[in-house]
Amino acid sequence: MNTVNVNGRKYIAPDGVSVSVINNKVYFNGKLAEDFNDSKEKNIEINIEGNCKELKTDSGNITINGNVEGNVKTDTGNINISGDIYKDVNTDTGNVMCRGNINGNVKTDTGNIGSHHIFGNATTDCGIISKHQGSIISNGNKTYNCRTKKINWFKEFWENLFD
Repeated sequence: MNTVNVNGRKYIAPDGVSVSVINNKVYFNGKLAEDFNDSKEKNIEINIEGNCKELKTDSGNITINGNVEGNVKTDTGNINISGDIYKDVNTDTGNVMCRGNINGNVKTDTGNIGSHHIFGNATTDCGIISKHQGSIISNGNKTYNCRTKKINWFKEFWENLFD
């Protein structure tokens, strides 16, 4: 069993649960768990202790202390995973940090990306892609192959501009 915490409200959910927080409503495996529409809270904080199948939210910071079998997505917020992610990770605005491997693609428009290994495309329009003792194995557009500790997109942008 997993512990899922959304803005201080604690739930017990089965291992491998799919979690969605959309329009101030919390869903587990597609079923409504709670409606926060009467809540005044604007910032959503989602913490999961254990593995989950996937997680999707329209905004909020995500912390998962375990593995993610599917995708992780938030429009606005940071994503912090202690285990492996087996599919894609996406945030429009926020950092993506994974202490394990990301086996799919990872993208943030504005933010940094860090992981042990990334086996898909790693893309950031405004940020830094770094590795934690691993490597980034990518082949996509605006993807940086990390041979050094950190690569700054801005430096590469200016170098390419004047080539």
